[in-house]
Amino acid sequence: MRWSLTARRPPLPVEEVRPAPAKATPVAASWAVMMLTVVVVMGAFFAIDHDYNTSTHEGYTSTAAEFEKMVTGGNILRRFAFFGIAGVGIWLLSISVAPRSSSGLLTMALAITAGWAACSWIWSIDPEMTQRRLIVLGCVLVGAFGIGRSFSPRDLCRLGVAAGLATLAVGVFAELSLGSFKPWSGDYRFAGTLHPNTQAMYLAVLTLSSFCLARSGEAGSSRYWLIFFLALGFLVLTRSRTATAATLLGVAAAGTLQASWQARIIVVLGAVVVGAMVLVGVLASGIDLAREMQQAVLMGREEQSESLTGRLPIWMEVVDHISKRPLQGHGYDTFWTPDNIDIVSSRVQWGLRESHNAYLEMTLSLGLIGLGLVLSCIALGMVRAVAQFQATKDPAYGLMAGLIVFGLAGGLLESGMIFPQWPGFLALCGLMHLTRTSAE
Repeated sequence: MRWSLTARRPPLPVEEVRPAPAKATPVAASWAVMMLTVVVVMGAFFAIDHDYNTSTHEGYTSTAAEFEKMVTGGNILRRFAFFGIAGVGIWLLSISVAPRSSSGLLTMALAITAGWAACSWIWSIDPEMTQRRLIVLGCVLVGAFGIGRSFSPRDLCRLGVAAGLATLAVGVFAELSLGSFKPWSGDYRFAGTLHPNTQAMYLAVLTLSSFCLARSGEAGSSRYWLIFFLALGFLVLTRSRTATAATLLGVAAAGTLQASWQARIIVVLGAVVVGAMVLVGVLASGIDLAREMQQAVLMGREEQSESLTGRLPIWMEVVDHISKRPLQGHGYDTFWTPDNIDIVSSRVQWGLRESHNAYLEMTLSLGLIGLGLVLSCIALGMVRAVAQFQATKDPAYGLMAGLIVFGLAGGLLESGMIFPQWPGFLALCGLMHLTRTSAE
């Protein structure tokens, strides 16, 4: 028998060719979904935080008696607002096609921190109050998880811009209608519908969000520079020294994230050279440099400058209470009971319900253990933001890095970022997004 190389062989089975699955796209790419999220979330935070007449209040704040009433009962609208935030998160998760996988360390750190907060109910000084605060925390976490896991980094930036512009527009309208919009006045501070320091936090988010989108290089990104300078101008009008300095640091962090190491060296050397030239010119002109620098740093607010605007007495009082429960704290967001508000406010002669320091506030709430857990989440979030930027080269990740730096720096003199307010909520959305293993 002869074998032929040309002999026919049975045909090979033909495999069915299937198209490759399309890459999952975050649901936030839909403009309608984005706008609905902005309306619901910002409507909720307006119900929680804002007061149309804030700019007419003495000191832009409430009295100790009003704070006591606020922590004892609150109002029904405020409660529904938090459930609305949770509802948005659940809705987004139900329609999202984004990947569900999570990165290990950051997810674990966030889960342990939330678990520690929940356990604080056991040793709380006021279990009923802690229970209410934990329900709020749960709603905020669910909302942040849904938004963070469903939206892309650029959509989070767009969310920050849309929410910031809405808040700014309402604030300007409120002051104009009340006759309190007087930027030409020497003692004027832009408040809108919030305390100037809180308004400054909202403007910081708007500044950072627009800065990252302006550097994105996408079509129409140049318009975000206009928004950036608008937000920065109103931020200066709040005369919030802490927020202004922290915002500039956040912008520097977001910009440095995208810059090459050569550019970073050039910027540092250029700043040193320019600073030296300015210093020589000032000294040669005979200007009282120490006096001018003090006025610039205080932004025209020299009252109580020796005691950091009255914060030192508060911190001394707060540290005394921390020493009584250093490890576990007083229960999640539970230290400021009506009795403690009355005690601290009477001693410092100032109506308040916060320590004006995020680190002290967190220690009051969850002790040194809780503070360590929160800082670990922040550190892991920063590492994750840098890694995701290196993997994608998307400048929108600068928002997450910028918000982290803003919170760390601003937390030295303010505690707003750890409360359920819009700036801290968006930062939490960013952390939730960073728990995803895949980058867009």
